[in-house]
Amino acid sequence: MRGLMAGVLIGAILALSYPAAASQLSTYQAREAQVNSALQSAQAQYNRAQLEYSVAHQELVNVENQIATVNAEIQKLQGQIAADQKHSDQLQAQITTTKQKVAQDQQRSNSGLVLLQQHGTTSFLAVILGATSFTDFLTRLQFLSRIWASEMSLLKQTQAAQAQLQSQEASLTATLHQLQTIQAQANAKRRALEAQQASANAARQREAQAEADAASAITSLTRQKNGIIAAINALLAQIRAGRINWSQVMAIVDQLAQKFGIDPKLVEAIVIAESGGNSTAKSSVGAEGLMQLMPGTAAGLGVTNPYDPVQNVQGGITYLLEMLQLFKGNLSLAIAAYNAGPGAVEKYGGIPPYAQTQNYVREVLNLYQQGK
Repeated sequence: MRGLMAGVLIGAILALSYPAAASQLSTYQAREAQVNSALQSAQAQYNRAQLEYSVAHQELVNVENQIATVNAEIQKLQGQIAADQKHSDQLQAQITTTKQKVAQDQQRSNSGLVLLQQHGTTSFLAVILGATSFTDFLTRLQFLSRIWASEMSLLKQTQAAQAQLQSQEASLTATLHQLQTIQAQANAKRRALEAQQASANAARQREAQAEADAASAITSLTRQKNGIIAAINALLAQIRAGRINWSQVMAIVDQLAQKFGIDPKLVEAIVIAESGGNSTAKSSVGAEGLMQLMPGTAAGLGVTNPYDPVQNVQGGITYLLEMLQLFKGNLSLAIAAYNAGPGAVEKYGGIPPYAQTQNYVREVLNLYQQGK
């Protein structure tokens, strides 16, 4: 409450004693309020960006873990498929060998059958008729039967072994097909997860950039706020030191503005924005006097003593008129050129994208409108 009353009292004293300084202080305070609001908004944006970055980062970690799990599953499947494929190859080799044996046995049996069909009667008769007795006849007949039965048994065993191997091969082929299907599904899942990973990574990068942008905005706004506070303190210090004699400054501005045919309110606005009416002001970059002329510019305008109010204001008006002529009467561009130089305005084809210059143009135009 005490600080607020002091601020109101200072504002009232300024309004009565130094109307232009009061206007400048009001402008500073309004800018400070705007910067504070923007700073709060930037801080909220930064907090949101941090939260979103954390969420995006966790999502990316989860996806990467899923990809690692799927890769392990795929690697396990590939090992199982390789082992089953090796087993299949071994079975296939056995089947090929058995097929060859079956073919040989089949051929031999077929040959025997053909021989029996063609010459069976003769062959059987030759063997049987060679018997010398009934007992010998029976013995020869049993011998022929055993030979035939042995051939048929061997053929059936070989065919059964072939059928069993073929059944095993079919079962293993089905298992391989099933494993390959599972692998294809796992590969598709991995591709989907990799796409999700790329998306999550892009989201994390966007949120990281948003976080960095918000932090940069906070830094910039904090710097602006500190600059405004410093300007307010400097203005109050000038007032307390009694260095602002507005009546004298306004008399000089009015006289020279009429002489050069320019609105004195515009010149007053630039004087307030540049030095606050302090004829002894000197900026950190070397600008001097009421209208803050750089030494080179002052020399080019014929100003020998930039701290002389008349010379300084005359030089500042001359330079401002040159900028107005250069930019065909465009007030915003002329004010921007007064602050940043005509080269910067021409380079960007308008008010340069410098925060200080953009704030300066707004401040001068606001002061100019208030003074009318």
